[in-house]
Amino acid sequence: MKLAALNEFSTLQNLIQSIPRSPKQTHSFFQSDAEILRLSENSFLALSLDIVGDEQSWGLISNPRLLGQHALETALSDLAAVGVFPKGFLQGLIISRNHDNEFIQNVLSGINDVALKHGLYLFGGDTASGQSFSIHLTVVGHSTTKPISRAGMNIGDKIYSTGKPGKGNALVAERWFNKSKPLANESDFLAQARLKESNVIKRFASCMIDSSDGFLNSLDLLVRVNGMGIECTQPLSGLLHPLATAAVTKFKITPWSLLAGEFGDYELVFSVPAQHQLEFENQYTQEFQNLTFIGEATAIAELKLKNNLGTLVSYDASIARNLYRHRADDQTTYLNAFLKLGTDLGF
Repeated sequence: MKLAALNEFSTLQNLIQSIPRSPKQTHSFFQSDAEILRLSENSFLALSLDIVGDEQSWGLISNPRLLGQHALETALSDLAAVGVFPKGFLQGLIISRNHDNEFIQNVLSGINDVALKHGLYLFGGDTASGQSFSIHLTVVGHSTTKPISRAGMNIGDKIYSTGKPGKGNALVAERWFNKSKPLANESDFLAQARLKESNVIKRFASCMIDSSDGFLNSLDLLVRVNGMGIECTQPLSGLLHPLATAAVTKFKITPWSLLAGEFGDYELVFSVPAQHQLEFENQYTQEFQNLTFIGEATAIAELKLKNNLGTLVSYDASIARNLYRHRADDQTTYLNAFLKLGTDLGF
């Protein structure tokens, strides 16, 4: 399983291959959730840019204040995934003619809610007009210890998540199958950056990623970056977040569809060496109750999941990911093709 099989990777690589990267950067392309610059022996600068647009244009998040909160939490999740606490952020807005001043002020209030929650400063930014609305947030953090990356997983490592996955795509299901109905608990589906959890995890983990692009896509990416496998030992239905389990029953859809979709949960997915498993679990569960065991790292570079028959089979997430890249501009066509794909693959 190679990174080149992902259309997103190939496209980005072609776009930026002629632009030089800093010699101070500690990781190559796609190896880290945030860009890390080593300023000195014990000084690391972490930066990450996140753009929120589809969440609003697809009608997934209807409340503008929640949209602002979600936008900053998603950006901060990248710093959580490298084990660096944020200091502040840069903010960019592209405002369309369809959005009035009240909408914009509510979005900014949501961003400010999260900034106050985490003690962050707004360093600056920019505003422009355009055909569609989007939020562009660059978060900045600093660490005196080396940040963690997506690379570093070893055979036998135990794989965990900071929470049960699937709630992000459960929101997509709610919006798709219940288009005309308001969603009273919209905030329950949205991102919460796991910054506090990351502070414990980074002392034990060998690699880490956030599930911003969906749970199975994140596992698949760890396989491709590390050149080794991950075997999920329990049925997909046993992994689901309660909101996702409810969506499976309510809309008669498969667990796979809520784990393979592109709308992320923003949980941290990480590996811990087997010799540190008990110590890690003891320390983590003293502070947090959301630890989810996923499986184990294996020698052969493939992601293995249990299909509908309970048989472990190799799963290639590039098929679903590339489908999104090709058809995301047509929601109906994409979602119908996506659901059919899961059936065709035996999930």
